[in-house]
Amino acid sequence: MPMKSKSAKKPKRATRKPAARKIDSRKAATRKKPAARKATPGKKAAPKKKTPAKKKATTKKPVARKKPAPQMKKKTTPKAKVAAKTTVKRIAPGAAVTPPAVKRSKSRLIKAGASSASDQMAGMTPTTPPDFEITTHLQVGEMAPEFRLPANDGSVISLSDFMGQKVVLYFYPKDDTPGCTKEACSFRDGLAAITQRNAVVLGISADPVDSHEAFHEKYGLNFPLLSDESKDTVEAYGVWTEKSFQGRTWMGIERTTFIIDENGRIARIFPKVQVDGHFDEVLAAL
Repeated sequence: MPMKSKSAKKPKRATRKPAARKIDSRKAATRKKPAARKATPGKKAAPKKKTPAKKKATTKKPVARKKPAPQMKKKTTPKAKVAAKTTVKRIAPGAAVTPPAVKRSKSRLIKAGASSASDQMAGMTPTTPPDFEITTHLQVGEMAPEFRLPANDGSVISLSDFMGQKVVLYFYPKDDTPGCTKEACSFRDGLAAITQRNAVVLGISADPVDSHEAFHEKYGLNFPLLSDESKDTVEAYGVWTEKSFQGRTWMGIERTTFIIDENGRIARIFPKVQVDGHFDEVLAAL
């Protein structure tokens, strides 16, 4: 047998490539993720910088505003002016003419005439102008309105109680105020001169009786103070008027003095009284 040479090459075997392993999806899901590496002590892991997401530039489209629908104007017809009817009453010759009645609640302005200016200026201070306005609807010569009011001592006083005597009836705004105190004390100090002329003094305001009593005792007044809380008397004499100061308006008593004669008629009226010198002009008029 022929001998095989050592140098003869052996035929190469065909090598097969290993088939790719099929991965089961169930096992892949259950596989644990590798644990994160723990930071070694002493070294702090640098925080990751978050990069802000870039905002997309959005341009808003302007919204067109709807124009309001034009409104139709209503035609307005002018109101017919009503002509004021004037009624003329014929008066028979020789008949007596009576003046219209004046409401007590509303006062009207009566301007002093030239004929009575000398009478009204007698005994007045130079600060009072010769031509002034009387803020009351009452006139000299008229009967003074009757009243019946409670006094500071609890009694009730009427104007008719002083028939046969002159009455100095003065209205003042409020108890224990500077002007009212000065006026009351002037009548207190000069009461003896007034009584010598057969006259009495009565003061009236809208304060209650207890306020009058405290004011009366505090200054030792020697004449009655009457309380008109209902304001019937101050309205009857036309001294409840509207006042204004620094843009404020309110209702109050206008400081006024009436001199009533022995028969109950108004002899003198002193409107818008200035306290200084007022006692002297009252005493001169009695």
